[in-house]
Amino acid sequence: MSEVQIELSDEGIQELLKSEEVQNFLDQQADDIIGRCEGNYEKDARVGKTRANVSIKTTDEHTWRKNLNDNELLKALR
Repeated sequence: MSEVQIELSDEGIQELLKSEEVQNFLDQQADDIIGRCEGNYEKDARVGKTRANVSIKTTDEHTWRKNLNDNELLKALR
């Protein structure tokens, strides 16, 4: 059996993590999570220094309190 060594390039990994495909995947996952929640949520998608990011936030106090008491976003991740 032969040995195989794989060397990863930092620049290549960062390029992959910033790619359009990863951004679309994260956007779709955020939409699915928001769809499983009740209330008013918004997503904020951006490309950072090393990777694409998506965050989900509440938009009003009622939804904020509901999420605080019931952990709605956390449960929607499962």
